[in-house]
Amino acid sequence: MDSSSLSVSDSSGVTVVTLHARDLVEHTVFELRPQVLKLLPNGPARWVLHLPETQFIASAGIGLIVQIAHKISSNGGKLALCILKTELVELFRAPYFLQSVAIFSDVPAAVAALSPH
Repeated sequence: MDSSSLSVSDSSGVTVVTLHARDLVEHTVFELRPQVLKLLPNGPARWVLHLPETQFIASAGIGLIVQIAHKISSNGGKLALCILKTELVELFRAPYFLQSVAIFSDVPAAVAALSPH
């Protein structure tokens, strides 16, 4: 079974949530969802969701990311994804998928794009 966890940090007013999971499949999402949802604020937020170790995202993982994006955008916030694996980046760049979410290959660039100036 894939071990999963998360870590949270603040960088220039942007919350960076790092999901430590090789595969975002049903059982890892089951572990991570309550932790992530508990972190989501009720007001506007600027979040970077960092997936440094993720190699595969199943439908449950996509559902979690969509849920996070919806919650943040419905509260007037912004979300950026930081994804290292090219194949996963292509998944999120599909024309029908999360057009309001920017995708970056490194955390500093994502933070710079979301930082309040």
